[in-house]
Amino acid sequence: MYSRLPRLTLFATLGLYLAFLLPRLLWIDNTGVWVGQEHLWSDWPWHIAMMRQLADGAWTHPLIGGEPLNYPFAMALLSAGLLKLGMGVTAAFLFPILPLWFLLLAGMHRFWTRILENPWLALLPIYLFFFAAGPGYLRWFMDIKMQGVGAILAPPQEYGRALDDWGYEWYAGNFIVGMLLPQRAFLPGMTLTIWLLCGLQTATTKKQWGVIGLGAGVLPIVHMHSLLALMVFGAALLWPHRTRWREWALALLPGVILAAALYVLLLRPSTPYPNFVKLQPGYEAKNALDWFLMWWRFWGMALPVTLAGLFFVPRGPLRPILLAAGVLFVLGNLILFQPVAWDNSKVFLWAYFGFCGAMASLLAHFWTRELLGKFTTFVLCFALTLTGVAELIRLQRTDIRPLQIVSPDDLLLAESLREQTKPGSIFLTGMDIANAPLWAGRPIFLGFGGWMANFAYDHRPRETDLKKMLAGDPDAPELLKKWHIDYVYIGPGERGSWGANEAWYDAHYPLLCKVGDRAVYQTRQTHR
Repeated sequence: MYSRLPRLTLFATLGLYLAFLLPRLLWIDNTGVWVGQEHLWSDWPWHIAMMRQLADGAWTHPLIGGEPLNYPFAMALLSAGLLKLGMGVTAAFLFPILPLWFLLLAGMHRFWTRILENPWLALLPIYLFFFAAGPGYLRWFMDIKMQGVGAILAPPQEYGRALDDWGYEWYAGNFIVGMLLPQRAFLPGMTLTIWLLCGLQTATTKKQWGVIGLGAGVLPIVHMHSLLALMVFGAALLWPHRTRWREWALALLPGVILAAALYVLLLRPSTPYPNFVKLQPGYEAKNALDWFLMWWRFWGMALPVTLAGLFFVPRGPLRPILLAAGVLFVLGNLILFQPVAWDNSKVFLWAYFGFCGAMASLLAHFWTRELLGKFTTFVLCFALTLTGVAELIRLQRTDIRPLQIVSPDDLLLAESLREQTKPGSIFLTGMDIANAPLWAGRPIFLGFGGWMANFAYDHRPRETDLKKMLAGDPDAPELLKKWHIDYVYIGPGERGSWGANEAWYDAHYPLLCKVGDRAVYQTRQTHR
């Protein structure tokens, strides 16, 4: 039982934290569909649409109607299966998160136990990782001073985010808040990768390496950035077997072939995106001095503590892990892996995960010293985790800042659309985060422009045509045919932001259905 206590401690803290939070992240009531946090508001609507489309058998991109679904879809497919089994939308969407979370915690503990050779010490890098968020606690102190205890119970801002006037695209510093929850592919990707790394820690035979290789082979449809992390950390773990490189290379070959095949067949963009990957030395820093300031703003004491910790890392399995983390950190500072700079944070997350081993080593060293050493340990832990404490308290307060993703009228309209339209029907809408067709699980012609670079899709020609079609331009009838638009949705956003000409559609196309000030026009003859 004693050997299980560290893992049970992990489950009783971080595990219960998410178990209590999860049901309150997404809900439906008579006022519409709501989420409890900003990043969920921006990410989850189209993930829900992808889940519903897959459950309906429509293999098309939710936000680029008519294009294939070239996005890691494993998590959405899992939720789609639960939906087909009769679960409700919110339950099917949320249910897979909790078991994956517990698997991730268990895998992380096994991984660090073998690296640090102490199951209790293995807890430290895990807590350092999940409570990471940089030096934002200094701003939290100012808010507490001005607002009192209310700022402790409900932190009024996201302290891990780099302020907009700094000029960086760093939207969240805490990995739970910014990535593992809103970015649906990340949690299963990281969980699978951690367990594959655990396998590599003990694998010695070609059969074991082959099984791990096949697990790695499915990562492209789960999470691409985790595949990169697996390659780098995996190389570090295989280094002791380097004299047998021909054996493990042949054993891993089927996994490499599987990964390449899945990418080519299911994920490769249909049209190349210019400069999707490019060199960008320094990441977002303006100069060498700003580079140090930038990383202080992102991670605070993490890099200095990591560098200091390197002097206290004993010979053994931790050293190659730190080397691998350093390689990922350097790569992220040299190469922009996607056009949106924020997406490099997915690489930096894995670097931070490795760096936590060095930070834990330094803290463990100080803890064995006299009173001054223990005091130093407390101060460093305080500096490394307090912003994360604020972020995770704020995340729990879903009652303070709920955000609506679907209005009551859109909710009613979505159910009507599911009854009256067939899966895969393409809807012309504005480029908003969410709307009735998306909630209904129907692909829209073009979704939120901020996501398009992530999908390696140059959306500018579509956006030009979208404006013409909504406005009832003289070219609109031909454009509607060209893009195979089945229905046109006109709501407040389409009228206010996109100049939708509802009178033109009234005159030229039949009204399919209308709820409140939301209307849907049928532009092509389709059959259920």
